[in-house]
Amino acid sequence: MTTYKELSMSLTKFTKFIVIVAFFVFAVSCRQPSSGGVSYNHGINTSKDCKIAISLAEGLLSTLKVPNDYKLIRVENLYLPLRGYLGPHIWHLTFKSRGLIPKDDKEFVGLGGEIFIQVDMNTKKAKLLGYGE
Repeated sequence: MTTYKELSMSLTKFTKFIVIVAFFVFAVSCRQPSSGGVSYNHGINTSKDCKIAISLAEGLLSTLKVPNDYKLIRVENLYLPLRGYLGPHIWHLTFKSRGLIPKDDKEFVGLGGEIFIQVDMNTKKAKLLGYGE
């Protein structure tokens, strides 16, 4: 007959085994795809699209007559404005004047100084949407 102590030791070993197996299953399932980005069934590689959108936006930014150095502070895909859905091919990027971004977290971010750019991945064109106040 099995004693309580033997049963307890067996359950402990079994529990440890289940935890280890669950950990490995979770670790394998969370692995990044080898392509370097998230791929969906429709063949869009979002990290690649994001890099292209950033490159196109920076190209437009370099042609603008702006006096300051700018930093990319936001990138959005699937933007849903009030006037209607634009589609998954549209990216919105926001750049902010580096002079308004504090050096440490004890200071406030300066107001305004943004440049808003929209990139259409179908046409590979970037357009200026406006400036922050």
